[in-house]
Amino acid sequence: MKSLKKVRIKNKKVIIRLDLDLPRDKDGKILDDSRLMKSLPTLNFLKKAKQVIIMGHGGRPKKYEKCLSFDKIALRLSKLLNTKIAFMEESITVLPKEKFVMLENLRFHPFEKQNNPRYAKVLASYADIYVNDAFANSHRKHASMVAITKFLPSYPGFDLEKEVKNTRQILNKPKHPLILLIGSKKVDKLHTLGPLIKRADAVLIGGAMMFTFMKALKQEVGRSYYEKEEVALAKQLIKNKKIILPIDVLLDNKKTVPVENMHKSSIGYDIGEQTTLIYSEILKKAKTVIWNGPMGYVEGGFTKATNLLAKTLINSKVTSLVGGGETAMALKSFLTKFTHSTTAGGAFLDLIAGRSLPAVKALETD
Repeated sequence: MKSLKKVRIKNKKVIIRLDLDLPRDKDGKILDDSRLMKSLPTLNFLKKAKQVIIMGHGGRPKKYEKCLSFDKIALRLSKLLNTKIAFMEESITVLPKEKFVMLENLRFHPFEKQNNPRYAKVLASYADIYVNDAFANSHRKHASMVAITKFLPSYPGFDLEKEVKNTRQILNKPKHPLILLIGSKKVDKLHTLGPLIKRADAVLIGGAMMFTFMKALKQEVGRSYYEKEEVALAKQLIKNKKIILPIDVLLDNKKTVPVENMHKSSIGYDIGEQTTLIYSEILKKAKTVIWNGPMGYVEGGFTKATNLLAKTLINSKVTSLVGGGETAMALKSFLTKFTHSTTAGGAFLDLIAGRSLPAVKALETD
């Protein structure tokens, strides 16, 4: 990819794609602005440009939804950037003259997800240069990510460039033992990570997905969350001897029980103490660790195992690659202490699995 630092942007209009899909409540209040913080180095660099048009998507609306409007995001980003940002209520209209402009949520237009070239051409008409600094969205073949590169000189933002470079460096020739630490709910992410699992020495399972595996083993999970539709996949995956499952569970009443002692009324919210110690010992002996997904229900305060394993990695000499939006939120106070961390979810999983990211490929072939 070409470097943005080498581009003469003075007197140029720049349109930039950011990751604006922030965690928000039902009223649109921003719950975490980490993704905005990651965009600041690129945006500060672009202050030398004639005008900067900011765009992105939020949620999965089928039509306009007030709670997914970008008005609050424009206000928050303007405070972080210490610069006024004019907010556009429509993403296809005449632009104001302000230095920084934010377009409305692109997902309000169906043409965005369709990667529609005519829609992309309209977006491109606003500027002289296109910049993509939305690594977390780079696995999506959308108009503001891919089609637009056909109409403008295109460059990666500083965060996207760093994300791709650092991840590829770690995965190019990872030192072994290579351990995958995988949590959260979705078992199918292990299917996505198939190529990486073949390279790994062990895969440590945590999070709610452990109960889907327990169901596959015909064990009692009580009222714990599990993916009924993924039990069959779990049955196939546990044939792989690299996959290591928890031996005990922390329940909603804060008591720990062996997995075989769960009752029908039980609800599991975290891996247990013995499992945490076993995983910790494995991680201490690792040379490379890739982590996606917290070990417990962190939103409910079940953070003990996740925090302990984070401290294990930080206090060792292991090369650590931590990714995923939910993972980043759970490990927010630790993120800068890992070798590399990212808030990206799907893009991170595809990249570490060795898959091509459409938006990154578009920048590399531009």
